[in-house]
Amino acid sequence: MKTCPTCGAFFSLEDLLSSPDVVPVGMTSDEEEEPESLYYFTHRVPGCGTTFTIPATAFRTFIDEIIPEEIKSGQATCRGLCSRIQELELCDNNCHWAPYRRLLLEMVRRRIQSNSTAK
Repeated sequence: MKTCPTCGAFFSLEDLLSSPDVVPVGMTSDEEEEPESLYYFTHRVPGCGTTFTIPATAFRTFIDEIIPEEIKSGQATCRGLCSRIQELELCDNNCHWAPYRRLLLEMVRRRIQSNSTAK
């Protein structure tokens, strides 16, 4: 599904969800330039450290909720969380990107839990 642009390691979507070598960094969405949100991941292994993107929609099959059609980016009710890559606050807006944001936060939470239990 994704190859690290620096070291050539291959990652499936499942790897991106759970591998300790791939750390979710954040999410961006800029509806004016690109009608797609991107997840950012960093490949944290010796000799690499590359950050790369993958469209958030590639993870659609991992979302178990109804995804609203409407994108609320730029509207009065939008706090702009998806426009700031390292913003990891929960968005409760009824927006197309909110379920993808919740999935990202779940990925981050899992990494924190696995790191704390590994120590």
